[in-house]
Amino acid sequence: GYSCAHIRRGDYLNVASHIVPDEAFRSLLCEKLSTISDNIIIVSDSKITAPLKHEIESAFSRAIFLDDAVLDTFKIHCIMRSAKLLVCSNSQFSLTAGLLSESLVFLPQKWFGSSQVEIEDKIKRLANFMIID
Repeated sequence: GYSCAHIRRGDYLNVASHIVPDEAFRSLLCEKLSTISDNIIIVSDSKITAPLKHEIESAFSRAIFLDDAVLDTFKIHCIMRSAKLLVCSNSQFSLTAGLLSESLVFLPQKWFGSSQVEIEDKIKRLANFMIID
């Protein structure tokens, strides 16, 4: 088994990093998930920063980064759906992987900027429990 994290940085100037910053992923992955999972696969639409990559590599027995891989989206979606723990980004791509999987799925509490609260509320209602920081 393995854990998987989708670290989406967005199509325009890494806009998603302003909503879910690297520190939030670092904290969840390195301080919490690494205590219950030995292996992790990180998928991203852009390069993972060297400091974050180093911390993840140090926290897990095995870390695989698909941030520069040439895989089709179907294969990446399959990797995310098959993980025993899935950390989603604020992305419909990882949300659908979480909804179609039987894994434990972590969704970011903040999904959009302040202008789309109605959609964000619908996404929050998909879960019965919230993850506390």
